[in-house]
Amino acid sequence: MGVTAAIGSIGLGVAGAINQQRGSSQAQSGAQYAAQSAQQQSTIAAQQAGLQSQYAITQAAGQRDYAIESAQLQSAYATGTAQLSSQFAGQEASLNIQQAQLSAQGAQASAGIQQSIIGLQQQAQAINFQAMNLVARRQQMEQFRIAQRARAQSLATATAGGAQFGTGLFGANAQTQGQTGFNVLGIQQNLELGREMFNVNAGISQQNIAQSQLGAQLAGGFADIQTQKAQQQYEYAKAGAASTTEFYGQQAANISQFSENQYQATAAFSATNAGLQSSMAYLGGQIAVGQGQIAAGQGQMQMGSSYLQAAPSLFNAYSNVNTLFPQVGSFGSQYGLQSLFGGPA
Repeated sequence: MGVTAAIGSIGLGVAGAINQQRGSSQAQSGAQYAAQSAQQQSTIAAQQAGLQSQYAITQAAGQRDYAIESAQLQSAYATGTAQLSSQFAGQEASLNIQQAQLSAQGAQASAGIQQSIIGLQQQAQAINFQAMNLVARRQQMEQFRIAQRARAQSLATATAGGAQFGTGLFGANAQTQGQTGFNVLGIQQNLELGREMFNVNAGISQQNIAQSQLGAQLAGGFADIQTQKAQQQYEYAKAGAASTTEFYGQQAANISQFSENQYQATAAFSATNAGLQSSMAYLGGQIAVGQGQIAAGQGQMQMGSSYLQAAPSLFNAYSNVNTLFPQVGSFGSQYGLQSLFGGPA
């Protein structure tokens, strides 16, 4: 019975040692597994840090490129607008000079026409003055003729008594001829004065016509210049609108490209980071598995230690019972207590 108890205690001790060894092996394997997973997590964390850094660099580079392109576009737009304004200002100045020259030429021509009109009006005044003098002289001559007629009438009366062959007849004839010549001369002189006045008035009319034509010509020239100015303003506005449209189109394209680049960079970062996060989660699970294996190994080692600690105590207890109460041996054989120590029931 003692040998049986010894064999049972040894078996229990061996089982405890085996459990301790297996538990230690399992704990070591779990620790190694957890350490490998932790190392892989550290590598992935380093990759995440590098990815974050690369993403930040990409974002900063995109913002820098966008800022540079925007600045260059702004500079080109400002330069183009300045050049367009300078060109328009030069054309405007040229048209203003042409208008000023045309105004000066028109003023000079108008002054010449006015001088011609004044000269013709002076001629008309001279003709009127000449006509006035001529009328005065004719009136004086008429008084002389009246006196001559009176003397001739007196002479005719004196010779009425048969002196028809005397000087009375010749005096009367001379009076008649003188009066006729005087009247014809007056008519001719008035006709010449009227012709001169007509010519002068015709000259004034021609100058007035020239003045009117000059005004129309100047108005046409001014209208042409104003038309050119309006056309230039239209071209300037059209060029400015085209430049502005191009600028905002390029700005919109830059913003769209910048947004697309940022989106692509963010999408790539998110996809890669999601993969790394998944790997981190998986490795976290693996670490938990390793830690579970460590805990299970430690539990098995504790169970083996319990077996080792229980085997001597159980052997001593059974030996003491067998010594003090021998009848327990037969009772134990009857009820199978020996099987507890490896003996037959």
